[in-house]
Amino acid sequence: MFLIFLAITFILFIVFDTIFRFQNRKLSLLAKQVPGPWGLPFLGMWYTVIDGPKGFLRLTSNLVKKYGNICRAWMGYSLYLVVSKPEDIEAILTNSVEKDYYLKFTSIFAGDGLFIAPAQIWKHRRKLINPTFNTKIVNSFHEKMVAKSNVLCKKLETRTSEDNYFDCYDSLFACTLDILFETNLDFSVDFQNGQLPYYLKYMKRITRLVVLWMGKFWLHTNITFNHSNFGKKLMQETQYMKRISANIIQEKTVEIRKKMSDENYTGNKVQKPFLEHIIYAKESGFPISETSVVNEVDTMIIAGSDTSAYVMSFALMTLGVLQDIQDKVHEEIISVFGNSDRECTLDDIKSMQYLEMVIKETMRLFAPTPLLARKVTTDVQLRKLSQFKTSKNKQLTELIIEIPCIV
Repeated sequence: MFLIFLAITFILFIVFDTIFRFQNRKLSLLAKQVPGPWGLPFLGMWYTVIDGPKGFLRLTSNLVKKYGNICRAWMGYSLYLVVSKPEDIEAILTNSVEKDYYLKFTSIFAGDGLFIAPAQIWKHRRKLINPTFNTKIVNSFHEKMVAKSNVLCKKLETRTSEDNYFDCYDSLFACTLDILFETNLDFSVDFQNGQLPYYLKYMKRITRLVVLWMGKFWLHTNITFNHSNFGKKLMQETQYMKRISANIIQEKTVEIRKKMSDENYTGNKVQKPFLEHIIYAKESGFPISETSVVNEVDTMIIAGSDTSAYVMSFALMTLGVLQDIQDKVHEEIISVFGNSDRECTLDDIKSMQYLEMVIKETMRLFAPTPLLARKVTTDVQLRKLSQFKTSKNKQLTELIIEIPCIV
């Protein structure tokens, strides 16, 4: 009986494979133009990314090293082109704003947030959110950032007195969360001193779990994911995070409604922080649901905290490895502050140009987002390659953009 089942399954796979290749002849022609491995039947290169983040980076890096700056990878029956040349990246980002299939997995915590929203929603929502990140608003958060940074420095100073090595990422991540909540959400939380420990714990690993999920192709269907221990655990942790976000939004909504009822409330005449700006827009008639507000908040928290903490971690690592660079940074800091332990001002930040260069070079070498993916919905010309396109919104190919510095 089992052998009969295997035989029927194999026949169905062969039939499906034949139909797919016949209906997607253009896809096969495109694949022949681009160097790259063919992978295993049915699976393609799926087996290489089962271990999640490391697998995806290892796959794309190895492909570029072996096959050049434009190469292909079959992931099941989806064709991906991996590109790393700035000219090609510019052409793709200019013409393709639709998100890749893989980003649907982040919807478990981001929903329809700006990070993964379809192009139509993205263009509309971006106009709402962009004003909250202008220089004037960011500079207004300076004192709050300094206060949270002082807490971080004291904790790191305590740890550095120990003889053992330690991972500074945990401390940096807690600090970035403190700053994000205090500034963009205008909500005071003390993650650095142990408040909401489960939120901090889940936040630190949720992005890693989502990328692991991307590599576990057998969990891509709702049935297998919802009934797996992996899926239940991920759902439990994201639901906990969303409850925290929803409670904060509810509390801030009550506050803002009271402000709006006051005749002296300045409304849209004053630039407002992220959450207040979105809630004010919603209460003023902007078409955004309560669920979407939660999604935007979660997207901002996860994207902002994780990337910032990694950049700071890599910057400290780089300074530790390159002693001559560390010495120059130290000299610049001494030239600005002398022997004083006063707090850093905005003018001080502007005057530390060498430190700024070090941070920017760190971001170039260790990109916070080393891979981007886009779905092609229009003609795109990639150097010496024939044009490829999709017709009637049918997915023909995907593009993975590898940031050049990691090659």
